[in-house]
Amino acid sequence: MKFFNYDSPFWSFMSRIADLVILNLLWLIFCIPVFTIGASTTAMYRVTLNLVRGEGGGVVRSFWAAFKLNFKQGVLLFLILLIPTLLVIYELWMYLSGAVVQSLWMGVVFCFPAVLVSLICSYIYPLLAQFDNTIKNTLKNACLLSIGNLPYSVVMAALNLAAPALFFFATGFFLKTCIFWLLIGGALVAMLNSYLLRKIFKKYFELD
Repeated sequence: MKFFNYDSPFWSFMSRIADLVILNLLWLIFCIPVFTIGASTTAMYRVTLNLVRGEGGGVVRSFWAAFKLNFKQGVLLFLILLIPTLLVIYELWMYLSGAVVQSLWMGVVFCFPAVLVSLICSYIYPLLAQFDNTIKNTLKNACLLSIGNLPYSVVMAALNLAAPALFFFATGFFLKTCIFWLLIGGALVAMLNSYLLRKIFKKYFELD
């Protein structure tokens, strides 16, 4: 029967889901020390970019190899991005708490830095995962790509901010769906982003 054919679309789909669950758990575990979030996210994108390209190699083995390879730069980039990220969080807290006058224009002023950081961060770790480059050039390329591909950048930033936005603005719903985020959410977002990133990278770089 076709149902038991392991090359069938159904089993291919289930195999991909299993890969993403394993990848998501690895990502969460390796994020636990906090300072390794950058290296762990880079490793996750290395795996999802491989999957989009049709390459396997084993999720665990590929993740671990990428984590070790990009550990130093991943940690440094995370620490560099931590400062603007914390400033953005503080700004948003000030606005939402009513510490400043809440108006449309003030909302734009306070939200613009958050949007800018989100757009740039959508490219930082995928670029590190895909290309061998300096931290300076990785940051520069992330800025250029985020502006040069704004529609894609907005979609990726929205996907990346889905979980934090639900947590802060719809906490009850987030708690009801937290099992989804714990099992597959982060890896699924990275996978969806990787389809867009693949198209973007092919416009500027020679890829297999």
